[in-house]
Amino acid sequence: MNQPFLRGGWLKLRDSGFILHQSKIDSMVEHPPLIGTPFQLLVWNALKEIPRGEVRTYKQLAAQIGRPQSIRAVANACGKNPYIVVIPCHRVIRSDGGLGGYSGSGGIEEKRRLLEQEGVHIRF
Repeated sequence: MNQPFLRGGWLKLRDSGFILHQSKIDSMVEHPPLIGTPFQLLVWNALKEIPRGEVRTYKQLAAQIGRPQSIRAVANACGKNPYIVVIPCHRVIRSDGGLGGYSGSGGIEEKRRLLEQEGVHIRF
């Protein structure tokens, strides 16, 4: 699968000529059609609404989509996000302020780095 990765603020899709600076990612409107369950699509579209430099908790995201009791399902949908950088699942954290999970390459440390790059500092 063609996974994006960041180095020094640049996004490159492996095995392709596509390169884009991080500052332009948030302004991207189009991406390949999302394929997932109706619930996953609901979560992924809500993720796109989180502004750069801000975070939401899994609980807040569940409430935002009208499913306040589905916190774990929201976290699972975040983990299945097929466009990790374009759809910013790294901007969702646990209610206790912890990072939660991150399915992108680099794991939790990459999530922390992406958030810090956006000016968000997590205490855990």
